[in-house]
Amino acid sequence: MNLSALKSRDFRLYLAGNLFSLNAMWMLRIIVGWLAWDLTGSASVVGLIAFAYF
Repeated sequence: MNLSALKSRDFRLYLAGNLFSLNAMWMLRIIVGWLAWDLTGSASVVGLIAFAYF
């Protein structure tokens, strides 16, 4: 495996930002589903929200 791209400071910053953004998006999906369940108690609403994310 060639890891020469990791020697570039710009690429490392891009990679760190991308990983941070990906984690934040997954946390948002989980929290919105949890909030929908907490507010409605309906699995259908949670499923609809999960479907809407795709």
